[in-house]
Amino acid sequence: MLDIQFIREHTDEVKLAAKNKNIVIDIDLLLKLDSQRRKLIRKRDALRQERNEIADMLADAEKRTPELQQKGKDLKDEIKNTEVELSEVEKPFQEIMWRVPNIPSADTPVAPDENGNVEVKKSGDIPQFDFEIKDHMELAKINDWIEFDRGVKVH
Repeated sequence: MLDIQFIREHTDEVKLAAKNKNIVIDIDLLLKLDSQRRKLIRKRDALRQERNEIADMLADAEKRTPELQQKGKDLKDEIKNTEVELSEVEKPFQEIMWRVPNIPSADTPVAPDENGNVEVKKSGDIPQFDFEIKDHMELAKINDWIEFDRGVKVH
């Protein structure tokens, strides 16, 4: 997954990579969600800092007032609301982030499908067998390595 800072700084490259890989993704929406997310994180952190300062003042019996206690409760509610807003922005942000493609190297061919792939190197000879090749499931069944029928009966 690409870092969001890299996406912010190289938006055009990321958009081109998505286009070249035939991935439909709205990078502009991602950046908008990122901006909202960062604002909410800053707001939440500032509220937490203020709440901690008030908690320190409330620990001192001389500074404890009903107004200060109420302000602490109000801050707690505001932090909770901000975290709800943040989670509402975070979910679509993460969903888009998971779909952002990596930037391919400059020498990677651009093609509409895998037929555009280029074989760069081939090493060794491809073995030719005089018997039918079997996958691991067939081999396990033939050699009685796995008890499939018993495995189905697990309670």
